[in-house]
Amino acid sequence: MILDTRDQVHDESDSAGSDRTAKMPRRRRTRAHQRAHDITAERTANHHQRTTTPAAPALVDDDPSPPPF
Repeated sequence: MILDTRDQVHDESDSAGSDRTAKMPRRRRTRAHQRAHDITAERTANHHQRTTTPAAPALVDDDPSPPPF
């Protein structure tokens, strides 16, 4: 059996002396920007909830007998 090592990916983080401790993820936004975004999203959701009318309940026909004529 011949193994082709050209397709294998060498991970540099496994080399000796690398820092293998867990790291915190970087922030995508500042705290103020994230808070403003969250408030805007909540206001939008509240607005949609207030302005949309609820759908009418579906009529359920549980009676197997035919309608009277």
